[in-house]
Amino acid sequence: MKGKEIKRNKLDAMLSDPTQLSGLLNRVLEVLPGLRSDGFVACQLTKDASADFRVETDPISIWMDKKTVQTPNGWVPKEVLLQAYNRDAVAAHRPRETANNFGRAVTRFRPAVTGKQRRVNEQRVWVWQGIGLGTPESDQSAPHKEECHGNLDHCHEKASSKAT
Repeated sequence: MKGKEIKRNKLDAMLSDPTQLSGLLNRVLEVLPGLRSDGFVACQLTKDASADFRVETDPISIWMDKKTVQTPNGWVPKEVLLQAYNRDAVAAHRPRETANNFGRAVTRFRPAVTGKQRRVNEQRVWVWQGIGLGTPESDQSAPHKEECHGNLDHCHEKASSKAT
């Protein structure tokens, strides 16, 4: 059957026939050694669909869509963003995230957002540059652009009030 395409409705009917299930299993067992040795190579369409599925179902991605805005001059301390997410996660009966897992998710779902150090209240603080706490429907020109600038306590207050 190599090189010959079977129409989907015919294939579905064939594969759902109980007499064909053993044939399907035999075919799988036939190609299994090659999959184990060479691995499975997914086409770009499959990779794109998998990435889309992950974005649509991952709790961090969904939360970021609802609670953050992307803005070139915006920034928020990494700790503040993580605390805001974890407060919402606990309220929604989801597990809290570690800083490492959350950071990997931020860079996966928001590739334009970068980690940087900024001076806040005479302290060096790690921040996410290019993102702010708020909602996508809110005005992206202010106060998100520099909401944490110069006063970490003020930023914590804003993050607490916006995350609820």
